[in-house]
Amino acid sequence: MNLGLMIPGTVSGKIQVAVGYRNFFVWVLLSSIPALILSRLIPIRGGGNAAAAAPEPVEEVPQWR
Repeated sequence: MNLGLMIPGTVSGKIQVAVGYRNFFVWVLLSSIPALILSRLIPIRGGGNAAAAAPEPVEEVPQWR
């Protein structure tokens, strides 16, 4: 499971060393913009009304002494 962090970390570390920290930071910020735009286009079922998706309340169970 750690391999999923080690390989991308190694690759991103080599990119950061090649372009510099500030340029790498800007590059990461700019490359996240398409994902943010696409996330706004994903349809959500139920019209986005969170109250309609709430479960029914559970009845109180009497406490035995």
